[in-house]
Amino acid sequence: MHALLAGIPDLPRWVELRSLLLEGSAVVHGQLGACVVRGTGWGDGLLFAVGEPPLDVIQEAARLSPDAELLAVPESQPHVASLLGRPGLRAQILRLGEDRLPADLRGIRLLSPSDRHLLEQVPEPPLRDELRLVPHHVPIAAAFVDGQPVSFCYPGSVTETLWDISIDTLEPFRRRGLASLAVAAMTAHQRRLGREPVWGAADDNPPSLALAQKLGFEVVDEIFIFQM
Repeated sequence: MHALLAGIPDLPRWVELRSLLLEGSAVVHGQLGACVVRGTGWGDGLLFAVGEPPLDVIQEAARLSPDAELLAVPESQPHVASLLGRPGLRAQILRLGEDRLPADLRGIRLLSPSDRHLLEQVPEPPLRDELRLVPHHVPIAAAFVDGQPVSFCYPGSVTETLWDISIDTLEPFRRRGLASLAVAAMTAHQRRLGREPVWGAADDNPPSLALAQKLGFEVVDEIFIFQM
């Protein structure tokens, strides 16, 4: 993993992979330069193709991580698509250009470990289960309405200079600007640590791309997602 990490630059397209390697929460299947990196622990369910791994390597990694997503950069996408018989779902990768994040963050705060019990009150089971899996050392920015957290932003992946935005809002509270506030709060926190945000927006989620661009994010790359 150390040799692989040395060849993976700290760029937006590699933020998930580099985060896994830095944390040591990964297993490498195959040979250096033609492998699949499989996340473990919090990263379980994430696979990343490096180069042109053979089909049996992809299948072995997927067998050990049921319902996994396999990520491939554009250079690897044709090879993976040919092996799997499908093109994968494109996700555009964005970085913050002209910063249009809101400055007034009243009603937004970072949850402390003692606040984690508030997550048990989230009424939507899929989101509640997702938030339960966020490790205690990972900060969560939450927007509150009537004393209850309703919009959440946290770093899904972290490298030396980048962090990948995970954002969700309870259905009744969407389209109120709360997600923008949560992103702004987490961005301010991560900037104090020397990290800038990366936003991934899949082609089947136009609202995510629209929100990112509204906040000043600009497309810089793309990546492909294969459901295994």
